[in-house]
Amino acid sequence: MISVNSSAPGGHKSSRPRLFASSANSGSSETRCQKSLRIVATTQTTGDFEEALAALRGKDAPGLSASTIARLKEVWIDEHEHWRKRDLSAKHYVYVWADGIYLQARLEDAKQCILVLIGATPEGRKELLGFTDGARESAQDWRELLLDLKNRGLAVAPELAVADGALGFWKALGELWPTTREQR
Repeated sequence: MISVNSSAPGGHKSSRPRLFASSANSGSSETRCQKSLRIVATTQTTGDFEEALAALRGKDAPGLSASTIARLKEVWIDEHEHWRKRDLSAKHYVYVWADGIYLQARLEDAKQCILVLIGATPEGRKELLGFTDGARESAQDWRELLLDLKNRGLAVAPELAVADGALGFWKALGELWPTTREQR
């Protein structure tokens, strides 16, 4: 569900729809992440938005005008840019989960891969660390995502990384966080 954030950064009130929360709550972070990725991956035009909106708000959600959809997309794009550039220097993650999610857009032959990294704080709270499009989970694409996190201040390597057998992630992890233990 699209939520309305009652306080913006700095304590100001805001009625902006929040798609990319600064931290996800542990009860629904995967679902929110999956739905957010679906919107980003499937909405090419305002007409495509209804399907993604139904995924977020349910089949019975009221329709939105083209101008409202365009405004919402602008807000979410700006919000995503702010979230994507956020400072991570005060963050520490004990565990990270990595996966490549393959999406098939309707008019494209090839599936798009979205690389997703979720972290768990020492308190056990899950947070979406980052996501980006990738070429079949290549080491280069994973390396760029991990380097981006480090460049924004994520200085302490996680203790454990959990992922499937995608070799690209493991190669990049070994280069950038060599002390992190692996679990497949």
